[in-house]
Amino acid sequence: MSKGIENIRNIVSQIGLWDTKKMMGISLTKLVKILGMKIESNTGLANEILTENIDNKELPTRYKEFEISTNSDNVVYWEGKFYGEHFLPNMVETVWVMATPFWDGMTWTPVETDWYSLVNGDDNILIAEIEGGGDYYEQLNEVDTFSNVDDLFSWYEKVYLPSVYEIIMDNFLPKLRQDMDDRLDDNMGYSPMRESIVRALREETEESEKFDKIKHFIKTANKLFSKLKFEAVKRVEFEYDERIEGYNVNIFYDRQFAIDNPKNFNKVKQNFIKEIGSIVTRFFPFKFFFYLYSE
Repeated sequence: MSKGIENIRNIVSQIGLWDTKKMMGISLTKLVKILGMKIESNTGLANEILTENIDNKELPTRYKEFEISTNSDNVVYWEGKFYGEHFLPNMVETVWVMATPFWDGMTWTPVETDWYSLVNGDDNILIAEIEGGGDYYEQLNEVDTFSNVDDLFSWYEKVYLPSVYEIIMDNFLPKLRQDMDDRLDDNMGYSPMRESIVRALREETEESEKFDKIKHFIKTANKLFSKLKFEAVKRVEFEYDERIEGYNVNIFYDRQFAIDNPKNFNKVKQNFIKEIGSIVTRFFPFKFFFYLYSE
């Protein structure tokens, strides 16, 4: 051991690592490298070194769809945005996850959802949000000691990054989306089933340009609309009318429902015409004409 390193060790033994690095005007990471120290995770040192290098971008601060950052309390956040992967393309999902390596002297890394939101990107309106909690919590395996800084950095890149990503994408995000679907089911202004059907119609129609677009749209629309349930509606069928260069939307309602509910049938009828109409006219640049039939 050189005389210089021995002197630094003596200073550290007297005033500690943090005051020594301040006195020397160097980073904690550089000081630990100079001393060739082992890093014990339960001392807070591993956390300090990692967050220091996330802050100065010496370690990766982006992993696939996620941006990685820290706050003043050395909490490490992952922020990811998703555009139309589960909902419509104009809907933006944002998820914030706390994944602080060796938080508060722990020998493991807690991973927990902090916040999840769904926003209409067209007008930046919040549709709904979910706060984190125990339902969205996991942790990485314990690590007691790292042989040096390079060993710690290797763990960050080879273990921490892919492991946190896997937890978010395979566990948290599917649960959050399901919880969001459940919340929105009760919201008349937004139906996950309706929006997912619209999305499928749009995508499949756009992808079918090299085929017969009209036949493809009709087949897809008829199939997907059969999954929607409207009060008093037995089925919905589409057919193309060359004279108007548009689509007839044939709505077949339950004749017995109309007989049994004469007072409120007109209101029910208006509701399902409005609902079905809003789906097709809002998202597709075609002409639509609506016709009612009983059966």
